[in-house]
Amino acid sequence: MVEQKLMTFEEKVHTYAQAIDLKHAGKIEEAKALDRSVPFAPWAAEFIKKYVGLDALLLADLNLAEVEEKYGKEWLIR
Repeated sequence: MVEQKLMTFEEKVHTYAQAIDLKHAGKIEEAKALDRSVPFAPWAAEFIKKYVGLDALLLADLNLAEVEEKYGKEWLIR
């Protein structure tokens, strides 16, 4: 399970750069895990919840810390 943690912009950029390096090294699963560790954008979570469903959002194993910060913990409850 992905850690639910907020990140600064610089931390996000650094994490994505590390993921790109891992992809270039052929470590695809490790790169995907790093990608998922970056907080998911609240606007994108809102779209998925509305058009695909909350279950899909929760099962995607994403860092939803920014979503929870913006909409509240109860927004993520089924």
